[in-house]
Amino acid sequence: MRIGILGSGVVGQALTRGLTRHGHDVRIGTRKSAVEDLPVGTPVDVVVDADLVFVAVLGTAAVDLATGVREQLTGKVLVDTTNPMDFSSGAPGLFVGHTDSLGERGAAGGSRRGWSRPTTPSGTR
Repeated sequence: MRIGILGSGVVGQALTRGLTRHGHDVRIGTRKSAVEDLPVGTPVDVVVDADLVFVAVLGTAAVDLATGVREQLTGKVLVDTTNPMDFSSGAPGLFVGHTDSLGERGAAGGSRRGWSRPTTPSGTR
């Protein structure tokens, strides 16, 4: 399967390595020209070539990113792995609603969506 990962951070790299180990053709969609030893491309090019797309960026960037590739996401399966948690007030809360996701807000319309919603900050068990 051809998989696109939108996001070149820790989560995007881990998804890319893990899915590649399982035999999938995976590329990271990023503005960077290189991400360690991993295959990269522009977000648009990666989405166009993918059968399945993961959004794995900082939550506050997800809507703008997904909106920027909305047309290319039409008919694709989109998995949102972003974290909607907001700790700016000191207490945990969500900066999106309780009935949608960041990926859904940006890609509403033509994509089929799935969610993977982390509920704790990284490093917390």
